[in-house]
Amino acid sequence: MTRAYRTTKFRANQTKKLPDGARRIHLRGGLYTVVSEEDYPRVRHLRWTAHRAQTRVYATAALGGKSVYLHRLLMDFPPGFTVDHIDGDGLNNRRENLRIASQVLNTLNARRRRATRRNLPVGVRLRRRRFSATLKLGKRLYHLGSFPTPDQAARAYQEVRQSAIRNQARLDQEAYLRARTPHP
Repeated sequence: MTRAYRTTKFRANQTKKLPDGARRIHLRGGLYTVVSEEDYPRVRHLRWTAHRAQTRVYATAALGGKSVYLHRLLMDFPPGFTVDHIDGDGLNNRRENLRIASQVLNTLNARRRRATRRNLPVGVRLRRRRFSATLKLGKRLYHLGSFPTPDQAARAYQEVRQSAIRNQARLDQEAYLRARTPHP
């Protein structure tokens, strides 16, 4: 869930040290972002702005004539990977909240849209008087089963989705380590 961190008064590049050691950086636009103490010296000299991207808010700054996202600046990630906010909050840029992930894991961790048809849970649809659960991973659609109630179908969807997130995170970690290992 994205928390739009609001400040009462805005002062450019104003920061505050938090009790957990992290630093709060005020953004143009009246919001603030949070970074780990060890990352603060790297980013304090830049002028940060709140950037709204669909349903999320991220911190951006101009660097070398280009706009750069704070979370991408903080993490060193190889090609084919992206940076994922574990808690889904684009303004929480603490080290423990950022991970290097594939696009599949990033999509799995994305905020799910609300179901619109007949108020059914996400991943559940009505087919032939039974409730079908399906999950899309990458470009493949997986049928998880047919259930008598929407709650049972939603439970099956959630279990498989959480398992897929754990498995994909493990696979991403292995692929990341392989990508970082120098080849002879």
